[in-house]
Amino acid sequence: MIQKSNEKHKFPLYISCSTEAEIEEFVKDGYSKSKNAFINKAIEFYMGYLRNEKNTDYIAPILSSVIKSQMNDATRNVSEMIFKLAVEVAKQNHIAVSRGYISEEVLESLNDMCCRDVALNNGRVQFENAYRYQHDEDGDE
Repeated sequence: MIQKSNEKHKFPLYISCSTEAEIEEFVKDGYSKSKNAFINKAIEFYMGYLRNEKNTDYIAPILSSVIKSQMNDATRNVSEMIFKLAVEVAKQNHIAVSRGYISEEVLESLNDMCCRDVALNNGRVQFENAYRYQHDEDGDE
């Protein structure tokens, strides 16, 4: 391991003219006080990157395992919600069909009204409100 010291050491540095021009632009834009300070920051950043690259070999599998676990939990939760919604839709379909004949026009109008209702309520639709609406009681659409 290299011993760290605040003492500075001067050495020659050869870089392309275009790289130097870019560094000067960054310094002019206020990213650093001088070209020397900019280059020091860049070197420290790159050394940190290389150090962390070693840690990635250790952290990546752990992080991957945690993310997979959370994704599995989220998938299970969403699947349960979709199942519950499908049950509600099936119940409502059976109720609607048992009430008698519905013309294509009424069915299309009902579809449009339900789309608006779901959009207006961000998907939170309650059977009770639909019942009140259909029976002319004070209920939201």
